[in-house]
Amino acid sequence: MTGRGSTTCRQLAGPGSSRLPSGPIVQTRLVTSSSRIASSGDALISPSITVRLLRQVTALNAGAGRPPAEPLTNREMDIAGLVAQGLTNAEIAAALVITAGTVKTHVANIARKLRVRNRVGIAAWAWDNGYPVR
Repeated sequence: MTGRGSTTCRQLAGPGSSRLPSGPIVQTRLVTSSSRIASSGDALISPSITVRLLRQVTALNAGAGRPPAEPLTNREMDIAGLVAQGLTNAEIAAALVITAGTVKTHVANIARKLRVRNRVGIAAWAWDNGYPVR
């Protein structure tokens, strides 16, 4: 990534690192740093890399999902599953033959119902609740 304040996975992994580290402590540090960076408006990693990262972190917290505040509609469950696969709003829109704006509205409603802040929280909930990942 480029831009002022951008951080890469390699920077988070530490100097001299040739690959992403593993282990619960390092993964927790990476997720925490990722959240901080994303909340400041910077980008850290692509959705497909986020999927791989969360697959590992989710394995550590299997079964940690909680029920939504309100039940998700069938369409929202479809979209949650596609978010968990790392698809962008445009990709989800194309797959479901709806507009990207409609996807964005559904994603916001899903996040509200699940009491999560972003797509990563939606993906984690979907994985915890057995949604398939490509």
